[in-house]
Amino acid sequence: RKEELGIKHMFKRYDVRNGELTLFLLKDEDMDSILDPFPYTSEEVMDIIWYMLPEQAPGVTFTVSTEDMGNGVRGGGGGGGSGQKTVSVSLEGDEVDLLSGYAEQFKVAFEALPGITSTKMSTQRDEQEVQLKIDQDLAASVGLDPMQIAQTVAFAIRGTQVSKIKRGMKEIIVWAQFEEGDRQSIANLNNITLTGSTGAQVTLNQLVTQTKASTPMQIMRRNGKNFIAITGNTAETDLQGIRKDLYELIDSFSLPLGYSIGLGDELQNLDEEQQSFFSILIMAILLIFIVMSALFESCLLPLSILTTVPLAFLGVSWIMFLTGKPMDTVAFIGCILMVGVVVNNGIVIVDHIN
Repeated sequence: RKEELGIKHMFKRYDVRNGELTLFLLKDEDMDSILDPFPYTSEEVMDIIWYMLPEQAPGVTFTVSTEDMGNGVRGGGGGGGSGQKTVSVSLEGDEVDLLSGYAEQFKVAFEALPGITSTKMSTQRDEQEVQLKIDQDLAASVGLDPMQIAQTVAFAIRGTQVSKIKRGMKEIIVWAQFEEGDRQSIANLNNITLTGSTGAQVTLNQLVTQTKASTPMQIMRRNGKNFIAITGNTAETDLQGIRKDLYELIDSFSLPLGYSIGLGDELQNLDEEQQSFFSILIMAILLIFIVMSALFESCLLPLSILTTVPLAFLGVSWIMFLTGKPMDTVAFIGCILMVGVVVNNGIVIVDHIN
């Protein structure tokens, strides 16, 4: 569907654990005429690809996102490639396995929220490993401790550094390890013979029980508790709406005692920005009142001028609502600048009346 989606180039990269497919959309100079419509915006292409992916692929996790690749990438809506925002939540608790189970449940509900295209857990990719459980009574009876058994297994699999050879100005590291053919399978590992302090010789499969298990690639802790971060991609510009939906989802999601869910830094910053905005706004109005009181040598006239400020915010509310724009950081800065503008108009009018 390359031509249908307006894709110019595709690059793929993969290794043992994961792969990545990067798509570059057509630019203005690629079209025969500037009037030719682009089939889809970058966000629309991303959504189409997301729904093309299989719903169930055992052992595979898909993530779809857009990046701003520079000027010239546009879509039918007038500018694709605007990039995506990420929002995140974090779950905290004591038991890793129990926490992972709740995180998986929350991830499904998180992905179902409007505007969220894909989600990802910080511990999503697990490592498959063979775990050896030592029969401690048997090991003690032949004079072996767990450390000796672990060191023997480590030596068999990856070897050990025995010495360094100096040759001229160089040092050559010497490793001793089993031959490659002797470390190809679990059966080879089972046949390793260990000699205890009592002189008794036992094979590894007599001392340990082998199980295959999954283990997270990383375990993260914060404030003495395990935590898992869940990150979601969104093309929405109104993070306030997503934050509201997340609050409702968190309130409806039941967790046992000692486990909690919190918003990530992106959404917490929204609260901090709002608090900072109101603090700065109050400070600006107070300073304006003090300056005008000194200039007019009156407290009544500055108060009459400051009555224009709440009226100005009525206009802000309507224009933001009609245009569908969110009250973000840029809008907050514009409101603070607007206070100075409307106050200037009030000063001119009051001064003219005087």
